[in-house]
Amino acid sequence: MVEWQAFYLMEPWGFQTHDYHVGLVCSTLANLQRTKNVKPFTPSDFMQKPVKPKPKAQSVESQIALFKKIQSQQNG
Repeated sequence: MVEWQAFYLMEPWGFQTHDYHVGLVCSTLANLQRTKNVKPFTPSDFMQKPVKPKPKAQSVESQIALFKKIQSQQNG
């Protein structure tokens, strides 16, 4: 496992790396077509930003009801 961790540090893989490579290609193509008045594009301009879901406010009553439901399922 340690060898794979060391390899990942040298050559990362996964969707983040692929997103960066696609963003790099897109920014290069966009920068070829831009005019002098437009600021240069970066790879992050073409990468999808992660969206954090907003936590729902939960009342004490709904928490207790959920706890009881879980408890009843575990007890059979």
